[in-house]
Amino acid sequence: MMALVIAGRTPVALALLLILAGCTAPPTPQSDRDNAATASPSRTETMEEKSAQHAVEGRQWSAGEGRQGGAAGSTELPPPPTARRTARAQQRRHQAACNKMRDQVDVTYRLLREPGPAGQRIWLELTIVNRSDHALWGETAGEVILTHPVHSRMPSSIEWGGSSADTAGARPRSSSTSPIYTIVGTKVDVHTDSRVRLIGVYTYLAAGHLECALPARMLAPAGLVLHHPRGRWSLDAATGDRLRVRGLTRMLDAR
Repeated sequence: MMALVIAGRTPVALALLLILAGCTAPPTPQSDRDNAATASPSRTETMEEKSAQHAVEGRQWSAGEGRQGGAAGSTELPPPPTARRTARAQQRRHQAACNKMRDQVDVTYRLLREPGPAGQRIWLELTIVNRSDHALWGETAGEVILTHPVHSRMPSSIEWGGSSADTAGARPRSSSTSPIYTIVGTKVDVHTDSRVRLIGVYTYLAAGHLECALPARMLAPAGLVLHHPRGRWSLDAATGDRLRVRGLTRMLDAR
């Protein structure tokens, strides 16, 4: 129909017909206009939600939660390789420095006895020989359990550690000897036939910022210590502390 109308018209007439055709284009339905109006806000809202979600995830990562969420710090991220290498290097340096201290320092615990009212008295002395150029200062702790209790069913014992009197040290290139002080003094009264059935010691010395646990040489009169009848043996730091804790546990159980 439009082709029949356009045929035989002048250019001016054709232009007028085209203008009139544009003005009479069918209107857009209301529903389409509503959909067009709401389409853009919907897309904008979605982008805002995504931005907010990304921000939350970023805060979770910085708080250590990880992708799974949860309480802050619940997912611990492993330290970076550089931090692990640094920690291992520091540990090796500390171990090497402690080994050097152990080569230059001798720690000796000596069990002594003398006649006493119940039969004999037993006590300990600690000697530190320092061949290094550094002053040493630290602490000592220990447990000695003897057979044949004197006053009760509880084993007779020598306990020390954890007080201001339980200190140890030596000046550079010198030695020091001091008795081990306990709650009841320095000496314990036991029967003549009493023997040491357990002894554990712990010695911790520092030189400046370097702190090390040291092994100990043990000396006692022959026959006084059940498991070491010759009276000469050595305790590395870990074994000495483990025996100390074992002895302390036995005493606590007996009470």
